[in-house]
Amino acid sequence: MKKQLFIVIAVLLLGIIACEGGTGGSVTGSQSSCEFVGNSGTCDGGFKKLSGTYDTKLSAGYYQEGDPVFIEGTVAVETGRVKITFTANDGTVTTANAAPGSPATLSGRAAVESFIDDLFIPITFEAIDKEASGISYSVTIREP
Repeated sequence: MKKQLFIVIAVLLLGIIACEGGTGGSVTGSQSSCEFVGNSGTCDGGFKKLSGTYDTKLSAGYYQEGDPVFIEGTVAVETGRVKITFTANDGTVTTANAAPGSPATLSGRAAVESFIDDLFIPITFEAIDKEASGISYSVTIREP
């Protein structure tokens, strides 16, 4: 019985892990790097192509689950339009839109979340016109 329960739990966890990268969309050519010094960090990255809505996870550095953080940064896009969204601990949603030649400016509070031992700050990228390409971002994370 224990072996069967273990198998069921393992299959469920694999399903959750497989879904953790996005919701109703996909990206190709994803890249991201984050570097923290003390309580401040910078994450740079992007996607070659974005289709639909995609959730990405920025490193939370030394911050713990539930910690509030302040995010500042920019998102640029070569083709298409992209909506960027993140949520603070109190439910306040910050949204910005990027278009070719008109980068989005991000500024607001976000919440650190966790999955197993992974601490992250979730940010949603949505291709407003169903597809966008050449998306790049640079984000600073610090204490509020």
